[in-house]
Amino acid sequence: MPPDESGARHLWPVSTNLMKQVVAGVGTQLQFNFQAAIIVWALAVSAAWALLAYFVDDALFILGTRRAKTARQNCILVAWGFETQHRLMWTKVDFMIVLYIASFLLCMALGIYQLRVFQKTDQANSTHKDFAARIRNMPLMEGTENVEEQLKERIESATGQKVVGVSVCWDFVEHEEDVMELLESQLVEKDAALHPEPVAEEEPEEPQSWFAKMERSTMLPAMASEANKIVAKGEATAEERAQAQECAGDDDGDQVVDVKEVDIIGILKSIRTCPDAYAVFETETARDAAVDTSVQSGGIEFNGNMITLNASRVEPQSVQWPNCANTDLWFKAKRILMGVGVICLGLAVWVVAFYLPYAWFSLTFNYSYGREPGLMAGVTFSMVVVAGNLLMYQVCSITAVNAKFIYIDDREVCYMLCYCFACTFNVVLDLCCTYKVAYKINVGLRQKTYDGHLLENIQTFAGRFESYAMQRLLANNLWAYAFPATFLIGFVAEPIATIYAPFKVACQIIGSQPSVGGFMAEQLMPALIAGTEYDLSRYADVLLNVMIAVLIFFFPGGFNIQMFGALGVCHIIIYALDHYKVLRCIKAVEYAGKMVDWWAQLVLCLPTALMLSCLVFKANCEPDYYCLNDGDTVIACAAAFFAHVFLHTLCLIFVVPLFGQEASGDDADSVTYKSVCERLACSWFTSNPIYCLRSQYIYKHSPPCTFYSPGKEHLMELNEELGFYFDNDAAPEEDFNAKLVDTDALKANFDKLKAQLKKDEPADEQKDEEGAAKA
Repeated sequence: MPPDESGARHLWPVSTNLMKQVVAGVGTQLQFNFQAAIIVWALAVSAAWALLAYFVDDALFILGTRRAKTARQNCILVAWGFETQHRLMWTKVDFMIVLYIASFLLCMALGIYQLRVFQKTDQANSTHKDFAARIRNMPLMEGTENVEEQLKERIESATGQKVVGVSVCWDFVEHEEDVMELLESQLVEKDAALHPEPVAEEEPEEPQSWFAKMERSTMLPAMASEANKIVAKGEATAEERAQAQECAGDDDGDQVVDVKEVDIIGILKSIRTCPDAYAVFETETARDAAVDTSVQSGGIEFNGNMITLNASRVEPQSVQWPNCANTDLWFKAKRILMGVGVICLGLAVWVVAFYLPYAWFSLTFNYSYGREPGLMAGVTFSMVVVAGNLLMYQVCSITAVNAKFIYIDDREVCYMLCYCFACTFNVVLDLCCTYKVAYKINVGLRQKTYDGHLLENIQTFAGRFESYAMQRLLANNLWAYAFPATFLIGFVAEPIATIYAPFKVACQIIGSQPSVGGFMAEQLMPALIAGTEYDLSRYADVLLNVMIAVLIFFFPGGFNIQMFGALGVCHIIIYALDHYKVLRCIKAVEYAGKMVDWWAQLVLCLPTALMLSCLVFKANCEPDYYCLNDGDTVIACAAAFFAHVFLHTLCLIFVVPLFGQEASGDDADSVTYKSVCERLACSWFTSNPIYCLRSQYIYKHSPPCTFYSPGKEHLMELNEELGFYFDNDAAPEEDFNAKLVDTDALKANFDKLKAQLKKDEPADEQKDEEGAAKA
C-alpha cells in the first residue's frame, strides 16, 4: 500500500475490492472489471434459459442430454429429440435474437464503462507519465558524452520550460546480464548493511552429497548468478579476489564464488544511445507547453537531428529499457513472424505427441452396438486439452517476450492475440476430431435420420451436422471439452504448480546450501517461482472460455444452463484465485494503460459474431424466415460472422469514444513532479538501469540515483537537486510461513459459541416448563 499518515507501508487487506481500488495499476483494475462482467453475463444467460424452459416447456431442460441404452431406445430418442427440437425451435431463435442484441449492447456498454473508469482514474491520480514527454529521433551518441545534460539544456532553451531531468534510452542488450546483476547486487548489499543478520558462532558445513554438489555446480549457476555478490571492477577486496581465483581453479565446480567483478565503466563508455528518451518537467502544464512548442516548430534541432516531443502514454514501470534499441518495425515484424512459426511448431508438437494418440484411439475404437470409451478415455481427453493449453501458454509467452517490445502493454497484447489464435486452432482441431468420433459412433449404432435414411448414407456436412443424433453427441463432447478440462483444471493447478510447490522447493535448496546467500538467494527465488510475475494473460483465458461456451448454441438447448452456469462459477473461482494472487503472491507491478483491455474488447466480437452465425443457422427454414440449401447456409453463417466483426470494430473505434469523460486540467499546475515523486518510488530515472549507473560512475552524483526494485523502495536516497524525492522506511516483512487461516482463533470462537449454547439451554427449558404450566 502507499505510505499512511505515519509514513509506514503495509500490505493491502485481502478484502480489498480490486474493481474499485487501484492496486497494481488501472490496467489490472480493468482486467478484474472485465472478468466480473463475463461472470455476470454467463450467470445471466444460464438463468435466462432456465426461466425460458420453466415457463415454456420442461423439455428445454433435457433436450440433447438424454442417453439411450438399446437400439430401440435410440430410435425413440432420436425421433422424440428431432420433433421436440423443431417444435421448440422458435424459442431458440427468439432467445438468440434477444441474446445477440443484448450481448452486443453490453459489449459496447462495457467498452464505455472501461473507458470512463480509465479516464476517471487517470484524472484523479497524477503519476509520472503526466510529467514526461517522449523524445523521438534521437541522434546516435557515445557513452563518453554527457548526453543527459546536453539534451536537457537544449530542450529548456528551445521550449522555455524548466526540465527536471532527461532519461535516455541506451543500447545495452549485449551487457544486460552484467548491468542488471550489478544493480541488484548493490541493492542486496545496501539492504544487508541497513539490516545486518546475526552472525552465527560456527559456520555451517557445506553438504557433500552428490545431489548437493550437483545443485552448486549445475542448478544454481543455471538459475541464478555465478556469485553471491557482484561489484564494479576494482571494488573487490584482495581476499575476495583470492577466493574467486580458487573457485576458478576448482575442477569439480561445486564451490560458490563470493564475488564477481564487472567492468561497468568500460561498458558505460562503450554503449550508444537509442532513438528514444524521456524528458521530465515540473508540472503537467509545462510538459504540454513543451510538446506544443515542439509540434508547432516541427521539432527541435539536436546534434544534427530534428527531435520531436509527445506526451508519454505509459508509466516508467511499463518501459523495458533493454529493448529500447529495437525501434525498427521490420525487426519487430520478423520477430513476430518467427514467433508465429514457433507457435505452429508448438501446435505440431502437441498434435503429434498428445493429440494423435488420443485421436487414433478414438477413431479405431469399436463403436458397434452403442459401445463407448470408458472413464479413462474421458480423463485422457481432459489431460490432452489441459496439456495443449499449457503448451500454448508457454509458447505464446516466449513469442511475446522474444518480440522485444519496448512497452509491456504491447507485449501483453501480442501474447493475448497469439494465445487466442493458438487455442482457437486447438478448439477447431478438437471439434473436428469430435465430429469424426460422433459420426463413427452413430454409424456404429446404424443411426437413422428422422425421415428414415441411414446416417452413413448422408453425404453433405450440413445434412450430417443437423441430424439430431449428431447434434446430441457433439453437444455432449463439447461439454466434456469445456468442463472441467478447459474451464477449471488448469486454473486450479496453476497456483500450486507455479507458486506453492516452487516456493517450497526453493526454500529447501537455499536452506540446504549455506554458501548460497545474499544476491544469489534473491535471484534464485524468482527464478524458481514463476508465479510471482504477474501479467494480463487472464484476458486470453476468459475470451477462449467464452468462445467455447457460445458454441453450445449450435446444439440442442439442454446443455445451455450447465455450460453457462459452469462458465460463471468457474470464473468466480478464477477471480478469487487471481484476487489473492495480486494481493499476496506477486511482486509489485503497475499496468497503467488500457491498450490490452481495448484489444480484449475487440476480440469479444468473435463470440458475439458466433451468436449471430448461430442465429442464422437455427432460423433457416423456420416459419416466417428464409430457407437456404446446405451450401448457402454455411455461406450465410460466415457472412453474418464477418459482418458483425466489421460492425463491432467500427463501434469500438468511433462510437465508444464519444461517451468518454471530458479531460479536466484543473490541477495541472497545482500538482508538481516533486509531490508525485515523494509518493511514487518508480520514476523515469530510478527505473532506467543505465541512468542509475551513469549517475554513480560517470557523473559521480552524491548520492547517486538508486535503482528501483519492488520491495526495496526504502533504499532510495534523497537528492533534490537531481529530482530524487522519494524517501521511506522499510515495509514490515511478510511472514510466508504464517497460517492462511488462524485455526486456533477459529477453535476458540467455536468453543465460546458452544459454551454459550449450553448456557442458554437451561433457560430455554425453564421457559418451556413455565409455558406448559400456564397451558
